Amino acid sequence: IRHDNAIAGKRVYTLYWHLAAFYVGKGNKVKRGDKIGVMGQTGNASGVHLHFEFWICPEGYIWALKDKAKYAVDPQKYGSPSRSFRVTPLRQKAY
Repeated sequence: IRHDNAIAGKRVYTLYWHLAAFYVGKGNKVKRGDKIGVMGQTGNASGVHLHFEFWICPEGYIWALKDKAKYAVDPQKYGSPSRSFRVTPLRQKAY
């Protein structure tokens, strides 16, 4: 998710990996409290969980997984995540 707020003139992104279902897509607007997906066990995962990443990238950046080490940061260095970026995991329903 690309966030409208910027840090030091750079774009903020939050990434949510291993989701079993997505409730939003490219171009959708989301706000605090919106459900964006359901935790899952997709990809290389040994159990149901949410892999959360916080990236700060230059304006106009084109996202690339290979740049993870360069742009992934600890969100706690930028204030309380609970105030700015709240994530409430939704567990996948057992069938």
